[in-house]
Amino acid sequence: MKNWFLAVLVPALLSSALSAGELLDNRTPVALTPTEKAYVLGQMRLFVESIDTIVAGLADGNSSEAEETAAARGSIRNQSDPAFPKTLGAKLPPEWKQFGGNTRKGFDTLAKEISGSGDIKVPLKHLGELMQNCAACHASYRISDAE
Repeated sequence: MKNWFLAVLVPALLSSALSAGELLDNRTPVALTPTEKAYVLGQMRLFVESIDTIVAGLADGNSSEAEETAAARGSIRNQSDPAFPKTLGAKLPPEWKQFGGNTRKGFDTLAKEISGSGDIKVPLKHLGELMQNCAACHASYRISDAE
């Protein structure tokens, strides 16, 4: 009898806790389909992986790898991404688009700084500013499932 009670009670409590957690999250929800969500999260992962590669390249003195990686995430190379879901642009708030555009342009600038600067501090400082942009966007928005 106790097992039945727990089997019903525990899922109900977890469901309530998840709902309460969502209510406490005051970030703006952006409702996306599974395809849109997969694309956006994939791009975010690429940003994080690229930052790792850039930092490692700069630390190891491999500026060509760091420069190439930054350029690959920039706006110049991503102007017409064929994988970008056609329905996604209309769902993104203007501020989200601004964060995203600034991030892409930031990677373009970072690539130029890596190639043109002999001082590792210049691109690292810019990378820190770029990360502030990422953190601000993540603090402002959350992805929710489209219904």
